[in-house]
Amino acid sequence: MNGSRPCGHEFRSTHREVGFSLLEVLIALAISVALLVAVLTLFDRNSQIARLEAEMTETQQSVRAVHLEVARALRSAGRGGLVQNTPVKRLPHLGVAIEVASNVAGADRVVAPALAGSPEAVAGTDILRARGVFSSPVYQSHDNDDARTFLVLRDASGTFTQDPTLAREGELHLCALSPAGFPQPLDPLREAIRTGSEEAIVLASSADLGEYAVVKLVPGSSAPTSAVCNPADPNGGVKLSFTVSGDGGRADRYHELSPSGGAGLPSSLTSVAYAAILEEYAYYVREIREDPGQAGSPLMPRFSRARLYPNTGSAWGTDAATQESSVAMDVADDIFDFQVTLGLDSAQGGGAIADGSAAAQPLYESADGQGDDWLFNSDQDDPAAPVWDRPGSAGLTKPWLRAGLYYVRISTLGRGGRPGASKYQAAALGSLEDRAYDGLSDDDPDSPIQRRYHRWVLSTTFDLRNL
Repeated sequence: MNGSRPCGHEFRSTHREVGFSLLEVLIALAISVALLVAVLTLFDRNSQIARLEAEMTETQQSVRAVHLEVARALRSAGRGGLVQNTPVKRLPHLGVAIEVASNVAGADRVVAPALAGSPEAVAGTDILRARGVFSSPVYQSHDNDDARTFLVLRDASGTFTQDPTLAREGELHLCALSPAGFPQPLDPLREAIRTGSEEAIVLASSADLGEYAVVKLVPGSSAPTSAVCNPADPNGGVKLSFTVSGDGGRADRYHELSPSGGAGLPSSLTSVAYAAILEEYAYYVREIREDPGQAGSPLMPRFSRARLYPNTGSAWGTDAATQESSVAMDVADDIFDFQVTLGLDSAQGGGAIADGSAAAQPLYESADGQGDDWLFNSDQDDPAAPVWDRPGSAGLTKPWLRAGLYYVRISTLGRGGRPGASKYQAAALGSLEDRAYDGLSDDDPDSPIQRRYHRWVLSTTFDLRNL
């Protein structure tokens, strides 16, 4: 039959079978692996770059946070009537409003010596202390008149006196309404009285600009109310009892911040123009170890702020918890150095600004920091040298007139949170202001361990507003 297939014959395909040979599979696999490795390498590289950029951003933010924090303090330093004394001798001549402990070592590293277990600054860094009226109001005071007595002074025997130089104690009544009729919030003063906090009170004279005194608040004999301001409304005022000097403790330390050379008040302080709570903040790099029990474990420093009772070394607060927290208020992580430099009105730059001579020159800074108008910018600077006294000031009796502080510069070294690549070594810094790095200890910024990290240095110069 036409088209029929003979019986017994199998059907055979006329097409050859199609597929990959082993060689082709291996080549394809090799290409795929190579592409995958390239993609993963690129991804890892991008991840490293992103991580590095994130770390550098965090470092820069930490450093900037330090400068913003310190800026607020420096711009308010001296607020309330304080002036800046010659910053080169021991108190009361070393920085009433701004004080610098340069390249601290040994016992100078202790931030609050009067507090057991006080935090310590990293060796070689600076501690900056700023004093002024920062967080509370500056209160205007009324003058005494025939009907009301707002300021009372007593001598060492407790007898009323009109001679401020004989005053050893007294009381001041401040009102909720200023002499001009503006509201004055008295809550900070009442809180100090309630908690028993022996605050430093700055009293500014109404007779002589620049004359002031720092006295100790005595909460136990003070009162949150006063009928002197308004007999019909005792809540319209507060009574502040204070000690001028002679207690052998906190009052005497406060008194060291006063320009008066004797044990009493300045002679012009027969009336008070302004009064306020004086505060002190110390800014420092706090030493923290990865293992707190091991002094040689890796350094994990934090830039911190401490609030202290002015010029006492005592942590602020009336209970242990408050004192412990007030001396270790963290601002930023991984800050490895903090240096402070002072721009002074000296003759080293060719002539002082304020000496009135034709040779007067602006502040000058040399390339190596030597022989210029900036103190603590060279390891050759001697802060006790008389050159830092303003020329022609030897006969001046008021210490703040002996040297003019124009600028404060802070320089900060921040470090990334983790080491760079295995072979990465940052460039040696050599020094920062008057601190020379030697790289000999693991804590030194130029040590091989620390140079494995990315670093960032920022310097900012501040023009002082209140001094």
